[in-house]
Amino acid sequence: MNFALLKVLDQTFVKAFYRNHSGLLLFFFIAIFSYFFFIKTAGDVTREMQVLYEIKLTLLLVTNPLMLAFIFLIWLIYTFKSWQFVAKQFLMEDQQFLFYSLGAISKSILFINWFLIQTRITLPIIVFGVFAIIIGIFNQQYITPLIIALILLLINSVSAVYYSFLSHQLINSKNFSPFLKLFKSWKKPFFSLFPYYILDQLKIALLLIKSFSIIIITGLFYYYSSFQKDLRLIEIAILMICTGHAFLIYHQKKFNDTFLILSKNLPYSRNQNYLFLLSSKLILLLPETFYLCIHFSILKALYLVLYSVSLMVVYSGILFAFGLDIKRYLFWVFGILIVFFLFIMFKIGYIGMLISLILSYVLFNRNYYKSTIISN
Repeated sequence: MNFALLKVLDQTFVKAFYRNHSGLLLFFFIAIFSYFFFIKTAGDVTREMQVLYEIKLTLLLVTNPLMLAFIFLIWLIYTFKSWQFVAKQFLMEDQQFLFYSLGAISKSILFINWFLIQTRITLPIIVFGVFAIIIGIFNQQYITPLIIALILLLINSVSAVYYSFLSHQLINSKNFSPFLKLFKSWKKPFFSLFPYYILDQLKIALLLIKSFSIIIITGLFYYYSSFQKDLRLIEIAILMICTGHAFLIYHQKKFNDTFLILSKNLPYSRNQNYLFLLSSKLILLLPETFYLCIHFSILKALYLVLYSVSLMVVYSGILFAFGLDIKRYLFWVFGILIVFFLFIMFKIGYIGMLISLILSYVLFNRNYYKSTIISN
């Protein structure tokens, strides 16, 4: 074992990976934690019923094939994201020494080192996998824990082989995304630039967030099918879904301040720019909007779409007011989540929608032309 090499790879790839993706991981932690916390305490439910609900949720991880398929899909997306990150790190000029250093190491030692590095990168899904294995063993479900263990082993092994291959290949940094080649001849309205950017640069994050949306919708209606007529159920689902999209909203502000900083000089009024902001949120929520339109009446679907857009734009309003300060942004996102949940529980969700639309417009109108400070 080459501990010096392991330390260099850890500093170069593992810490850099978590530093660059800490926001996404934290967003999902807050969204998932909030979802389970609020759902289990909503309504007049005894402690015994809450415990029973928690047991059913944990058993669902190892007994429901659909849930396992979602989990494996998320793991696969996470793995592809780690591959993409490591490949990009190899392209950086200050990492070119790795091609010469790693090329002088035997393949077996290199494989072991990369296996350990990938183990550290995939630590979040490994912890979740170990938790599911323990649940399965305690409930005498032995096949599923074995499958989970084999998949985790396969993920790390294949990743180690791929990284070993990259270690001996000079990657062409001029390859363009296939999405850019597909859409390059299309007309692109101003408000659609960020969705194109997502398809090119944030594909993995988009897939994770949309997978989270699917889990939220199917999970709520699976466990609360008898309460589908209660509007609060779908409002809670939208609240959780929009919280997951807060990550993309943060990157939209960062994208505008990085690549479209000169757009503030274009002949668009504040009201036009605010409408562009609303339009971009509608594009991000196209799958959810389609689901609402086919499952609800026109008026109810219109209200729910407007409700979701109001949440998205108030998150943008926070960024216009406080800049790209990720800590403050997370604090406000979590605070809005709690306030909106209380509005929903008291059946006044529409008031929260109106407040968020007014607040977002005020924050946008007052701060649109202010310079942005990107915090460390």
